[in-house]
Amino acid sequence: MSVFYHVVMMKYGEGADAAFHEKVQDYCRAIQKACAGVLSYDYVTNKATRSQGYDYAILARFETEAQHDAYQVDPNHVAMKTFMAPVIKDMVVLDCNASQ
Repeated sequence: MSVFYHVVMMKYGEGADAAFHEKVQDYCRAIQKACAGVLSYDYVTNKATRSQGYDYAILARFETEAQHDAYQVDPNHVAMKTFMAPVIKDMVVLDCNASQ
């Protein structure tokens, strides 16, 4: 069975304090509840020693690519991006279909 993966690795600047991370977690919980087809949606710390400063990531799995596309315009996701944007220095995104 194939699922659609969405991985966003981020480097943060000033303002990524404990309150910021908690608010991101709140958004993640809201997205998990609101968006159809979300199999998992996690905000995680990168433990790799070769992270090159990409210390946090969103790891998401969707049933289909179409459900991922619908999530992109969901109000919860749009609000999360708006909240996070001023703090993100750089990010790398991976979107792909892969086996579960």
